[in-house]
Formats: sequence, C-alpha cells, structure tokens
Amino acid sequence: MRPIKFYITLLVILVLANGCTSQPSEYMIQTAIAQTNAVVPTNTESPTVTVTPSFTPSPTVTLTSTLVNTATPTPDVRIITTDSKDFLLEPSDLPLDAKYYLPDSSWISPHLNEEVISTWGVEKGRDYVIKTGRIKGWWVYYLRSTRAVQAPEQVFSNVIMYKTAEGAQLTVNEYNYTKTEPQNGYKIINPEFKLGDVSIVLTKETTNSGGDTEIVYVVEFTYRNYAVRTIATGLKKDLPTNFVENAARAVLQKLEKANLEYPLTSTPTP
Repeated sequence: MRPIKFYITLLVILVLANGCTSQPSEYMIQTAIAQTNAVVPTNTESPTVTVTPSFTPSPTVTLTSTLVNTATPTPDVRIITTDSKDFLLEPSDLPLDAKYYLPDSSWISPHLNEEVISTWGVEKGRDYVIKTGRIKGWWVYYLRSTRAVQAPEQVFSNVIMYKTAEGAQLTVNEYNYTKTEPQNGYKIINPEFKLGDVSIVLTKETTNSGGDTEIVYVVEFTYRNYAVRTIATGLKKDLPTNFVENAARAVLQKLEKANLEYPLTSTPTP
C-alpha cells in the first residue's frame, strides 16, 4: 500500500496541470475527491482507555509467637545417707504432758536386713530386701507414764533407709501391714492429710476383756529414700485424731532438714 502523502501529491499535480490548460470540470473534481477518500481513511479518534488498577489489599496477618518449653525437667535423684537412727521420734517430739519415756535400752534397736530375713523367712525376706533395696533401719518404743491426759499408751517409731526413693515407696505400697499381715485385720483408711512423697494410713480395732475398744493406728510415708512408720496403740478413746499425724510429721521435718547427696551411680546436673 502506497503512503497517503503520495496520493495527495498526485492530486495536487493533476489540479495544477489542468489549471495550465483549462479549469477542471466538476466531474474531474468529484472523481479526484472520491479517489482520495478511497485511499485516505476517515480520521476516527481512538477511544481513550482509562485503566483503573484493581488492587485488593491483602489481609493483615498477625504472627503470634508462642514459646513452648519442650525440655524435660531433670528429676532430683539426691538421697539421704544419714543414719536412720537420727530421725527416730524422741520424747520431746510427743506431747510433754503425756510424759513418754524409754523404759530401757532394749526398747530401741537397729533393724538389720539379717533380722528381717530371719523373721520373715529366707525366701520372703530376701525377696523384700532385694526388691526394695533396703539398707538398714531403726526402731524405738515409748511408754506413757501418766493416765492424767488423753494419749495413747504406747508409741512406736520406725525409720528405714533404702537405696532409692522408688524402693522406699515400694515398701509402703506393697509391703504395708495389709499385705504382710492380712490375717491381723488391718484396714486402709483415707484421711484428709498427706505426708511426704507417698503416705498411707491403717487401723486395726479390737475389743478387750473390759468391753473397751483398743486401736492400733498406723501412719506410713516416704521421703526420698526413707520410709517411716509411726504407730500408736491404746484405748480408742485416748487417741486424739491428729496424734499420730503430728508424730509422723515431726519425723518428716527432721528428714527435710537432712543433707542430700547424689548416688554414686548418678552424675549431678550442672
């Protein structure tokens, strides 16, 4: 296709050439216009296109950082290595007005593993000592020296050392009087108080010849690698409900003040 300028120039030349001879006829002018319109397109304005940007703001995202502590706490495996005799009840731990006393040296004694095996029998005794890791124990009996106060006639304190806390707890859970002496009628009760790491309360009631009810009230608990048994016996009417609990708590307070050491097989955490 020839450029538009070429046809316009050609039209002008024809007009000038005809002008040199004679005026162009009407026919010639219309023909020239028609030919020009045929090759020159009508000037049509291009529509203005307005581009409206489409912008949809993204929703605001709030990142919440939650710190989760996935570290597993290191268990405290420290144990007490002090001789269990040091934690026995003393008369000063009991109500002073009851005037408890130690009759003589035969009412206090160490309680060795050999004695346990001899008393329980070789098979049963060895099984208990091995499973629990029992090391050594002590026991003591105190008698009340007056009847002027309401208090049990006799108080027994027994403190035993084990290799581990697990061994001490096994003793209370699996070797209490309901398990070792089922024939004697001990019953587990559920008092409101709890002592140490694991605790249990047992009672046994009988009727004496005078028709009065006698009771044996037992509180056992563990603290770390120690098991403690505190027993009060006497007439039920002479036993305040919190007597044995308070006596056992006195032993617990002594244990809580004891020095702690890491077992030889344990590496302390820095």
